[in-house]
Amino acid sequence: MGYVSCSLIAGELNQIKKGDIIYLVSDILELAKQAKRSGERFDRKGFLDGLMEVLGEEGTLMLPTFNWGFCRGETFDYKRTRCETGALGGYALTDSRYVRTKHPIYSFAVRGKMANELAQLDPPNSFGEGSLFDYMYKNSAKALVVGLPPMRGLTLLHHAEQVFGVPFRYNKEFTADYIDQEGNLSRKTYSMYVRDLAMDAEEQTEPFDKIMGQLGVCQTTIINGVPFHVMELREVMELLRMDIQYNDCRNIYRYKGQPV
Repeated sequence: MGYVSCSLIAGELNQIKKGDIIYLVSDILELAKQAKRSGERFDRKGFLDGLMEVLGEEGTLMLPTFNWGFCRGETFDYKRTRCETGALGGYALTDSRYVRTKHPIYSFAVRGKMANELAQLDPPNSFGEGSLFDYMYKNSAKALVVGLPPMRGLTLLHHAEQVFGVPFRYNKEFTADYIDQEGNLSRKTYSMYVRDLAMDAEEQTEPFDKIMGQLGVCQTTIINGVPFHVMELREVMELLRMDIQYNDCRNIYRYKGQPV
């Protein structure tokens, strides 16, 4: 299979079990650089197939294939709109074993047991009730973050912000053309919990990463020089709730008017 083999993943990442739902966030560049240093080429297909072998027939793998063109009024084309969130998601959209979810901004390429169920969901909002992030939380999914700090790119953060309420975001609607998987064109509207630019909110999650490590919520394994972080999303959400509701978001954001 090549660099970062299935057997290595299975042997090292014992936090991932058969039947798990895994939300994968990754920096493929770091994996590719480490592979090159070892005289190998990083194999995207082999890496993802290895994860699926660990998850088994009852497991589900979710890769972000986000694209923000819809927010700029661009047409979302279910089959042709590209992934803007990394090479693994982009690769998955070319592999017929994955299905894409319907949201025009926050779509996922999904493979495994829950793929068809997830592909039927069409929530009108991005992060709130009924969203894919809500689904992951309610179904006890895990995050696997590879080659990045634990909270970097983990969009579950915005689900927590909307569910628990933060002072620097508000709901905003976006409307644009939408071409579905059958090629039908329609005009659709979706909302997103966006930043209030006047609040000068800046994401700073390093303190939160440290807290998760100290409490054992984030378990980190170094494989071939690359960090692999595994987190139970329910546990992450509970810590986010506490920081948002009782600590004015101090461990995840800095914003104008934040209490000292």
